[in-house]
Amino acid sequence: MTFGDIFRILRKHLMLLILFPVAVASLVYMKTRKREKEYASTCLIYTGVASGYNVTTEEHPRLDHNAVSNAFDNLLNTLKSRETIQEVSLRLIASHITLDKPDLRYISPEKYSEIKSIVPDSVLHQVKAATPEATYEKMQAYISKNKFNVFSALVASQNGIYGVDKIRGRVNANRKENSDMLDVSYTANDAAICQQTLLLLAQIFIRKYSDIKESEVKNVVNYYSNQTDKARIRLTDAELKLKEFQVKNKIINFDEQAKVLSESRQTYADEIEKEKMTLASAQASLVSLEERLKGRKNIMESNDRVLAKRQELSDINYKIANAQNFGETKEKIKELTEKADAIKKELKDLVNNLYSINNSHEGIPSDNILQQWLSNVLIVEESGARLKIMQERYNSFNSDYNDFTPLGSLLLTLKRDVQVAEKEYMDKLEALNMNQQRYQNVKMSSNIKLLDQPFYPVKPIASKDFVLIPLAMIASFLLLLSFYLAKELLDSSVKNSSRAERLTGFEVAGILPKVTQRNRITEYFEDSLIEQAVNRIVLETEKSAPTKKTKVILVAGTQISEGKTWMIYKMAKRISDLGYVSEIFTPGSETGYRPESIDKREVVDISKVKVRHYEIIERMVPANKISEILKTIDKADFVFLEIPSLQEYQLPLHLVKEADLCLLVLRADRPWKDSDNYLSGLLTKVLKSKPLLVLNKVTTDRLIQIYGRVPKWFSAKLVSKENQDKSVTKKNKVSYDPE
Repeated sequence: MTFGDIFRILRKHLMLLILFPVAVASLVYMKTRKREKEYASTCLIYTGVASGYNVTTEEHPRLDHNAVSNAFDNLLNTLKSRETIQEVSLRLIASHITLDKPDLRYISPEKYSEIKSIVPDSVLHQVKAATPEATYEKMQAYISKNKFNVFSALVASQNGIYGVDKIRGRVNANRKENSDMLDVSYTANDAAICQQTLLLLAQIFIRKYSDIKESEVKNVVNYYSNQTDKARIRLTDAELKLKEFQVKNKIINFDEQAKVLSESRQTYADEIEKEKMTLASAQASLVSLEERLKGRKNIMESNDRVLAKRQELSDINYKIANAQNFGETKEKIKELTEKADAIKKELKDLVNNLYSINNSHEGIPSDNILQQWLSNVLIVEESGARLKIMQERYNSFNSDYNDFTPLGSLLLTLKRDVQVAEKEYMDKLEALNMNQQRYQNVKMSSNIKLLDQPFYPVKPIASKDFVLIPLAMIASFLLLLSFYLAKELLDSSVKNSSRAERLTGFEVAGILPKVTQRNRITEYFEDSLIEQAVNRIVLETEKSAPTKKTKVILVAGTQISEGKTWMIYKMAKRISDLGYVSEIFTPGSETGYRPESIDKREVVDISKVKVRHYEIIERMVPANKISEILKTIDKADFVFLEIPSLQEYQLPLHLVKEADLCLLVLRADRPWKDSDNYLSGLLTKVLKSKPLLVLNKVTTDRLIQIYGRVPKWFSAKLVSKENQDKSVTKKNKVSYDPE
């Protein structure tokens, strides 16, 4: 699209391009002139999201930008959530209905009267209390009891002060640059309400966000705290069972005790074997000595004192062995040993006194034999006593060993239960400590603070209505202009002569304007353009058939309603005015065929032109009949032969071949299609030369773009002739020539 096209569009739609923006600007003015004044207040909230300190903060921590961005998104969503805004609205209502009269610190008289008119006195009597907090609690109770109530309706309405959607729409919250600060602003049509709403919003937001963050971890901490207590109880029970088992079975260190028991048992077994050997040796020696002493033995054994002392010595030896085995004190063992020695001495004296024989039968001195016999007797008595005690002790060790052996598996099971319970307890305790630490982190990170309190806006926001009006004019002008430009760009019609030649490949011989009953300016262009087209037709026919008296001009069109008939009338009339004789051949009526109507166009005076009609039979043009008629015409200089649309009727080849010139009529307000290319190509193959294009229905604005404006003298002439035209009938009505 060129600048010329844009200029043409501006000139064509100039009036609408002026009136539409003015109308839009007027509408904006009417809508904004009575608008209430707006007040704005802001507050600054410290979040500590990016650089806040917590329990696990490192000396040089790495900043996770995605986490920070996500945290700020959570903050903003919590701030603008419906529950937050709804609580703000209800608390704002509670603070206003608690007042007995308007207070400029909280609400203006106008807005106070408005809320008093909304809330009925009966409802107000039920919910009003001494403080806003108490009123809010009563309101909550009233809302829970009454499904349909005035407060819920007011919150859900489009009220500019209490409506949730309206409050959310007026809240603007953003992160202040790259800091931890959240900048929150609010606008309202009442200064006090603006400040109070923003203050309530900040307080409720801080409380809700802290509760949300803490509740996330608090539930986990409570869970692990309960699990840790249960694990501690299980561990205590397992330890108590182990303790009772060890006390009951006198186990201090099972492995050491088992080792000592096993070693002691084996030691006693070895000692018993040694003692048995000693006893056997002493008994064998005693038997041998007694054989040597023969009958003296019976004398000695029959002596009661010797036997008594021997029994006494046996008893004391038993006590000594028992004392040694059971770990009696050294004094006790020494005392028993001294008694044994005394008994031995007494026994020796008795034996020496009883036997006065000094030698044995073998010639061995009797005192030596007796001494050996006495020694072996003592050994047998002592060894027997020790063996008895050791056997009893060994049997005791065997019993303890048999009882102690199965306790190991039970003790291992109890220890394993303790270990499992301890590990479970330690795991739960570690998880509890970790979540408690996280809970402290969350508490510190959710410690949001209100740094800058919302201020009371004294002055209203500067009105931008004076900017909206010119902006509305400019925007509406550009919108309308864009519409026309888009319409022009999307218009695929032929439009003008240069585009027609580019699309069709045919040369344009003439241009005819689009004529309407009220568009008198086109008369100026029409006369000039018809004159040019007629001159071109005359020149082309003289060039193609210079010696021929009657020139046949074929008029065709690829589609119906191209304006062929009206064009022929105009051309024939003009040729007749120039002194030539012209005739017209047009198709007549046939069922299914509608000849092109000229009822909506001006009636052309064709009294000098002879008009003939031919009838189409079975969608066929009677070519032979028309050819015979054309041969008899010798008085006419030009014959305009119109054939029907090439799209719907058969092409009369014979007539086309006889034509001296072919005019292809094309409407400028329709697109050139592939079917037009095909049909015009068939026509070109039959003709002697390429057809010339006559572009019909070209709009006035495009004619002005090509040929310039209408001269002032012609415009004045049109005005002066306006009244005269009213008396001109359709029969003799003609175009006004510039001559």
